[in-house]
Amino acid sequence: MKIALLCPTRGRPDGMERLWKSAYETAQEKENLIIVFRIDKDDQVSHLKYIDLAQQYGNQVREIVCDRHPSLGKATNDCLWMLEKDVEILHLAGDDLIFRTEFWDEEVRKVFKQQDDHIFLAYGSDLYISDNQRFGTHPFLHKKQVEILGYAVTDVFVGSYLDTYLNRVYDIINRKIKLPIIIEHMHGAANKAIYDQTMLEKFEREKKQNSGMLFYEIFPKIKEDALKLWEYIKSYENN
Repeated sequence: MKIALLCPTRGRPDGMERLWKSAYETAQEKENLIIVFRIDKDDQVSHLKYIDLAQQYGNQVREIVCDRHPSLGKATNDCLWMLEKDVEILHLAGDDLIFRTEFWDEEVRKVFKQQDDHIFLAYGSDLYISDNQRFGTHPFLHKKQVEILGYAVTDVFVGSYLDTYLNRVYDIINRKIKLPIIIEHMHGAANKAIYDQTMLEKFEREKKQNSGMLFYEIFPKIKEDALKLWEYIKSYENN
């Protein structure tokens, strides 16, 4: 099973390199791992870092360059355009993550192989939020979800609540599992990074959108998506 890391990024070339190299160097099946960076057209430093990484790792490191868009969800979904049909598992990555567990990829594959319908939300410890509650940040999911729902993650939100949306969908159908792996989230709120310009602009977009209120307003859509997945699970069992 080939795994793809989907990573929107802006102005963080060091984070791009740290993310990819930590994932690649700790993976068991290195040949079955790729990453797609979604880069804004005006973000030259990220594009140059992509060129550097592509020279070292070839087609395992990819980019899609688009006009800047306020939706982090849409930026994540843009990465899907750069994947072949044999990519099965998707990781909703971030340029502030570090993979800490040796052979983390085998733990991920094991979960999706155990369930034939592949409808799961799997996540590891981020040494921040996921250890305090049953909440999967930066999770793994199967491409089958994209076929059923039309997205890897909802494009409604400009930043936060992307993980929350998916967690609620999978809570409803009781299809979440925590993996024995660590993918550390180097978040400013955990005092592991400073708030850079990219993060400050994200906070401003979220304030204008009132993302927390929007989440509750669209809860019927969450239930609708959960039902679609549940119907697929049941139809799969009956075939």
